[in-house]
Amino acid sequence: MNTHDWNLLQNIRQKYLDGTAGKHDYWESTAELELYNNTFAQRIGWKWEYVLSQLDNVHWQLPNGTIIDYGCGSGIAGRKILEHFSTEEQRLLLHDRSNRAMEFSQQAAQTQFPNLSVECSAPIPNFSQATVVISHVITELSEEQIKSLCIQVQSAQCVLWVEPGTYVASRALLHAHQLLKSQFNVIAPCTHQESCGMNTSTNKRHWCHFFATPPEEAFTDRNWSRFTEETGIDLSDLPLSYLVLDKRPTIPYKPDSMRFIARADVQKYDAIVVGCSATGVKDYVVSKRTSPEVYKLLKKGNDVGVVTPDIRGREILSLPDDNNT
Repeated sequence: MNTHDWNLLQNIRQKYLDGTAGKHDYWESTAELELYNNTFAQRIGWKWEYVLSQLDNVHWQLPNGTIIDYGCGSGIAGRKILEHFSTEEQRLLLHDRSNRAMEFSQQAAQTQFPNLSVECSAPIPNFSQATVVISHVITELSEEQIKSLCIQVQSAQCVLWVEPGTYVASRALLHAHQLLKSQFNVIAPCTHQESCGMNTSTNKRHWCHFFATPPEEAFTDRNWSRFTEETGIDLSDLPLSYLVLDKRPTIPYKPDSMRFIARADVQKYDAIVVGCSATGVKDYVVSKRTSPEVYKLLKKGNDVGVVTPDIRGREILSLPDDNNT
């Protein structure tokens, strides 16, 4: 990449930082899309890989039929899903306000999946019975636009939705969760079908987010090193929020299942972790003295996924090694 390329990337990023990215078709050339796809979109792809790994843990399978990549951009989300489930039997329908983005995404998908049926739709397509993929659009939408999108999404069979892990984006996705919950089974990240515990007054400071792990190349490839230097983005930090919904019958989680939110606040003698379960979102303590293995796990920053912990009051004593679904 040359100086001109880096300047283009900085220009793209500035539009997001200024909040102007969603106001018009900001893709000025195919070259911009190519640069974006090879950099910023890869980070989004790593987040999708995390989410898809969480779906593997609960044995979720992609249904047959149409996948609609809403606000597709460079199309990384739809391609990651197709790649993960190793299928070309679906039909991929791309939607974006930018014709250039749809054309780029269509070409990229057809190159990677030669036997896949790929189409574009400038008008918002009919979501009925489709798997709707939504990725990193919520900060470009007004509250009214989010509500409108959720109304349209209600006719879908499945929804896979990934957003940045910021407080604002996560809280906006929580609002979408409230609007859609009655129409779907919640697959992840929730381990239950109850109201979200984040909505209580005591949890206003919290937000539902997680951290994906980038591949080794993010730290060994010189182009990624240059990317970090030029943009100031820490590649080791990949916060995300997500929501997966499905109208098909699902295998419920065990009643005591819990998912830890974000990362633990690890102190010298204990760690505080936010746990989400059917009983709500609560702070729990892990003592280094009484639960050394769990403390060590949290100190390393490991994502433990869904667990059924042994709990005494607000203290987590152990994490039994079992299947949580």
